[in-house]
Amino acid sequence: MNKGDNSQYTIINLEGDLSRSDRLADVNDTLADTIKNSKNVALDIQNLDFATGDFVGMLMGYHTILKKEGGSLSLIGGVKEMKDLFDLTHINRVIHIYETSDSFIKGRPYNRVQVERVNR
Repeated sequence: MNKGDNSQYTIINLEGDLSRSDRLADVNDTLADTIKNSKNVALDIQNLDFATGDFVGMLMGYHTILKKEGGSLSLIGGVKEMKDLFDLTHINRVIHIYETSDSFIKGRPYNRVQVERVNR
């Protein structure tokens, strides 16, 4: 995959609780590695149980980086609490949120990356 290839999307699956800084660091590392090779990234948060404002800040940072590169950051799914957080922080005004994986991937070439649930 070439970073200049705008047709390729990378979907990163997030699971569990991102309120702990070590978990958030894992996601940050995955995103940093992913954007080296992909301009278009979607975070599948359908199995994400909880996240904090730090996660929202991280999303905004990567949204800005990808937008400057001509790419995009999207979100897929989300439990009610996550959607409430996005409404409260207005992130849904900046980053497109798809209801399901199917609605995102329809007609798009993509790769999927799994960020495993960490229980410590």
